[in-house]
Amino acid sequence: MAYDTVLVVDDEHKEAELIVSFLQSKRFTVHAAFDGAEAVVTAKAQKPDVVLLDIGLPKKKGTEALLEIKEALPDTQVIMVTAIGDIGVAMFCVQNGAYGYLTKPIDLDSLLLEVKKAMRNRELEKSVSAYQNNLEDMVNLRTEKIEELNNKLRRNFVVSIKILVGLLEMHDPYLGGHLKRVALLAGETGRRLKLANHEVMDIELAGLLHDIGTFAVPKRLLETSFESLSKEEMAMVRQHPVFAQNIIAPSDELAHIGGILRSHLEMLDGTGFPDGLKGGQIPLGARILGVVNAYDEMVTRRRFSKETFDSRMAKEDYAFKNLYKRAEKCFQRDIIEALEAVVEEFRKKAQAVTTVDLRHLTPGMTLAADLKTEDGLILMALGHPLGTEEIEQCKVLHKLGLVKAEVQVIRPQAAM
Repeated sequence: MAYDTVLVVDDEHKEAELIVSFLQSKRFTVHAAFDGAEAVVTAKAQKPDVVLLDIGLPKKKGTEALLEIKEALPDTQVIMVTAIGDIGVAMFCVQNGAYGYLTKPIDLDSLLLEVKKAMRNRELEKSVSAYQNNLEDMVNLRTEKIEELNNKLRRNFVVSIKILVGLLEMHDPYLGGHLKRVALLAGETGRRLKLANHEVMDIELAGLLHDIGTFAVPKRLLETSFESLSKEEMAMVRQHPVFAQNIIAPSDELAHIGGILRSHLEMLDGTGFPDGLKGGQIPLGARILGVVNAYDEMVTRRRFSKETFDSRMAKEDYAFKNLYKRAEKCFQRDIIEALEAVVEEFRKKAQAVTTVDLRHLTPGMTLAADLKTEDGLILMALGHPLGTEEIEQCKVLHKLGLVKAEVQVIRPQAAM
């Protein structure tokens, strides 16, 4: 007996029929539509749990159909599909209610994983909605449960942001890896400073997005040494935190972290940019992000100095030496100390690293090295905890030939 309902929308009939047949074999109830107008009509009639929606459709574009479907069926999860790797379209879809984003040709195993995740997300959203509709009766008994469900929804939203970071990484491999590392270290630093869970999540989100404003800056300016830039060019480069804030402003889910993005390059003494804020005028999340961003820039050696080192540890020690030199003038000392403690913890865990076949991964393990493609694209960053979904993603990536059969991990008992 089939339970969950999926609507497949694609103007390529053979492709749609293949996906319909595959999902039916996995015990889903499946409907099909072949243009945008038909998709809206069918969705309203069948009320599917998940819609697999092609962007390039006749009669009505997939982006237009998305808006109408989400307006009529807000609980329905919509996964956008396109052959065009367009960052602007991806941002528009996620900001307007799409759960995920897949590119053609579609790998069926990846598709199944995404559909199952969307189903789970729909149930979470329905649960939260039910709780919120009866909030007055439940507030004293269910506050903790509501917080847990909201946190799960926020984590699912972070997954959507990571999809966009993956697309950014296709454009600039260094940038994608930098965003993931900064998000990981900034979040752990926030936890070390005993911030609330929602504050840590905001910092992690800001870490994933803090450099997206650089896409509004001509690439040649980003690749040129600061010394050779004119005053006008330098002023434009220094506006990229403002561009980042403007990019996320239309999103209700992201707008509140705009201040962190805008201010992460401010300095305690007021010599930072774009606004010359001082001390406590700078949001705490931005102060944390600023320290971690500076640290990662120095350790990964992009273009800011010419020193060479024999090991990563030597790079890390060099970075902290420079951060402490600028403590209280540019960076908050207790944040540097918290970050140093986080890095030291990662060093200790690295001593317990082991190589494991993908088939033997178990929940609770932690990545001991960046999970990269053969081309060096970072798919999951060092320190990423592995749950059931992440392990399945690793196996799918291996089936696609993107990653090797073995990964470096820290076993749960070693991480204690």
